[in-house]
Amino acid sequence: MIVKSASYFYDNLLLRTADLDSPSPRAYTFCHFTEGTNLAFSAGSDGNPIILVLFLAVAFAAGIRVFGWNYVKSILAAGWSMTQGHVEFGSVEERRVRYVTYYIARIDYSYSVNNEYYSGYFEKVFLRESSADKFVATMKGQQIFVRSNPHRPDRSALLKQDQPGGWA
Repeated sequence: MIVKSASYFYDNLLLRTADLDSPSPRAYTFCHFTEGTNLAFSAGSDGNPIILVLFLAVAFAAGIRVFGWNYVKSILAAGWSMTQGHVEFGSVEERRVRYVTYYIARIDYSYSVNNEYYSGYFEKVFLRESSADKFVATMKGQQIFVRSNPHRPDRSALLKQDQPGGWA
C-alpha cells in the first residue's frame, strides 16, 4: 500500500511532503511502503538526476566528516611515531541538522616531540549529551598516547587502540 502523501523516513523523520499524483517539476518524492520497511525514490516528470547525485555526494561527504573522519585518520596515522601526551581541556558542542541533534565531544591535548611542544584535538560524535559529557569528564587530565607525523610533528592523531583500556 503506497501512502498518498509521503512524509516519513525511518522513524517518521519529516523530510518532504509531496502529492504523488501530481509531482511538480524537479520535485523529489519519498514514498512510504508497508509499515516503513522499504523506501522508494522517484523524481518528478521533469526531475534532474544531477541534483540527486549532487545531493547524495554532499550527504556522503558530510557523513564522512561527521562520523568517519577519525576512522580515515586512524588508517593514515597507523605508521606514525607514538609519544605520550596529556589531555588539557574538553568540551561538548550540540549540533543540529534538520531534525537530528547530535553532540561532539572535543578533547584538546598537548604532547612533545624532540623537546618541542605541540597541541592537537580529538572529536567524537555522540547521539546523547550525557554520553558526550561522560567521555569528556573521564578523559580530562588523563595521560594519553599520541601518534605524530615524523615529518610534520604538528600533525597528530589519537587512536583508540593505543589508549590503555580504549576510550572511556
